[in-house]
Amino acid sequence: MAIASCARSVPKRTLGRKPEAAAVPPGRRQSAARAPGYQAVPKEPVPLRRRFSEPGPRRLFRWTTVGQAGTTGLGSPARARHRLANASGAAVLTRGSNPVPPRGNNMAPTVSVLLPVWRPNLEWLREAVASIVNQSFPDWELVVVERPSHVAVDALLRSFQDSRIRHYTTPDATCLAEQLNFGLERCQAPVVARQDADDVSLPDRIERQLGFLDEHRSVAVVGSWLEIIDACGQSRGFRRYPTEPEQVRRTLRYYNPIAHPTAMFRREVAMALGGYVDTPVGLGAEDYWLWCRVALAGYSLANVPVPLVRYRLHDSSVKSNRVRSTLRATTWIKRQLPGQRPRGASVRCLVETAAQAAPPRLVYWLWKRTTLRNGPSNP
Repeated sequence: MAIASCARSVPKRTLGRKPEAAAVPPGRRQSAARAPGYQAVPKEPVPLRRRFSEPGPRRLFRWTTVGQAGTTGLGSPARARHRLANASGAAVLTRGSNPVPPRGNNMAPTVSVLLPVWRPNLEWLREAVASIVNQSFPDWELVVVERPSHVAVDALLRSFQDSRIRHYTTPDATCLAEQLNFGLERCQAPVVARQDADDVSLPDRIERQLGFLDEHRSVAVVGSWLEIIDACGQSRGFRRYPTEPEQVRRTLRYYNPIAHPTAMFRREVAMALGGYVDTPVGLGAEDYWLWCRVALAGYSLANVPVPLVRYRLHDSSVKSNRVRSTLRATTWIKRQLPGQRPRGASVRCLVETAAQAAPPRLVYWLWKRTTLRNGPSNP
């Protein structure tokens, strides 16, 4: 697998440079295959262990235009409203020397929606896929990564008859982090949105989050608030998160402030940091660990202050089945963060350590009682 996995160390960010052109003999033209490539690189090097209180870089990428021999990307006039950089002409985002693979019309989509699947409820999966198909922003691709199980989803996906849906199956049983990395490598767009198989995205989710990233160039990850629904789809409350980047940065010491099913992030940033990585002590916090590494690398994270995803809570959900494993992983992550830990964060870490010995159903019940609110406003 192309993405490196390392749970105990955070990969360092380096300032990439354009490769120098090879010498060409006199009287001989340089071929397109040997022409210098273009890379999206950080504007300035940022110390890895930057304190959470310091601001991140003002721009995520330096964009360059591509000549006639290159592929077109976000510079299309039809996508000018959702362009991720002020580039004149066509622009392309690459990883190393490998350009983002183009679509049939020679253009990559603006957003890739990553949806991992394993033993899904087919009715809920149909709702999840339909919520993406019905988005107000049409330039997306849905990358469905299926982990082999007795519940096949191929027929359900074909029933939508939508060429923007791409279905992959992992070669063998994997954990969720490896499944997400498998899909992340196959996403074609520079921006990736997460979607779970039992949740529902509101129709304007992609448009609103993409517009937020377009306006806030220093933000690498954006989430939103949640509307909590039960197995029957009935609303049971709301979950609100801090919205401003500095608030999110401080909250990382206490808990995960970006709900994974609502996350939209810049693919190059996630790939440069090693993608999703499980902790050495437990599964279930691969998203929290990725957000912490993004913050440590100097990027900003934020939330849109409205519910854009209907998050389904049920007895077979990952959160309800991995209570102890998730608690072990989150407490381990908090101990890896540099700097002095606030008193409140230390107390919370001790409580979560003690909760690992409690019955999982009791911990799950307490979590629901303390996090759900009655309305989406007045956080």
